[in-house]
Amino acid sequence: DNNREVYTRCAKPLLDTVCAGGHATCFAYGQTGSGKTHTMMGHAKEEGLYLLACRDLLNRIQGKATVHVSFFEIYVGKLFDLLNDKQQVHAREDGDQKVHIRGLQEKQVTNVDELMAVMEAGLAQRSMGETGANAQSSRSHAILPIIL
Repeated sequence: DNNREVYTRCAKPLLDTVCAGGHATCFAYGQTGSGKTHTMMGHAKEEGLYLLACRDLLNRIQGKATVHVSFFEIYVGKLFDLLNDKQQVHAREDGDQKVHIRGLQEKQVTNVDELMAVMEAGLAQRSMGETGANAQSSRSHAILPIIL
């Protein structure tokens, strides 16, 4: 399957929940080298799920709400803000048992080009290393929250 097919089946239906005020998560899981980053982030010839979702989301809300994104990684059990020079941030649970990432920088995006710029800046900060399966493997888990 290509990324658009995966998006249409797995992520696009989640936009109804988000636009109705709910929360949704699209999670890529698999072994090293299986294509998680390719599916979520895409590459020059094929858009990833983040861009496809943001494009559809921006078209659906058209000025009814603002869109902010943040980008952080979990590396060796710690959280780092990929949009703020890899400053360490902290997960905290509030009285309603909701988890918040304290100190995380958010950027407003109004179009897909702005989202791409934010993603590229964050990706440049990710922890990378070599594995037996992949010469340039991300060594962290990256999370790109999209907030309405």
